[in-house]
Amino acid sequence: MKSKVHYAWIILFVTFFALLAVQGARLSFGAFIEPWENGFAADRGTISLISTLSFVIYGISQPIAGRLIDRFGARSILLGSTLLVGLSIFSRNG
Repeated sequence: MKSKVHYAWIILFVTFFALLAVQGARLSFGAFIEPWENGFAADRGTISLISTLSFVIYGISQPIAGRLIDRFGARSILLGSTLLVGLSIFSRNG
């Protein structure tokens, strides 16, 4: 008897790994504080302010993202936002 994996499980795993990658990149900020202090000659307070502003903007944008998901669907918004984050990560390294 051949069992078939339901499509919803595939979407769940793809969404989980996409969010894991995005949040992993966002939350790795602390690992770069010391190199940025040395590289940019900035103090820890300035670098931490950048992190704080990032989280504030993230929190403010959540209702906007929710409205976009209601209007265009979760698949489109997740795909677009994951691609945007991926492009921004690769553009920093390139």
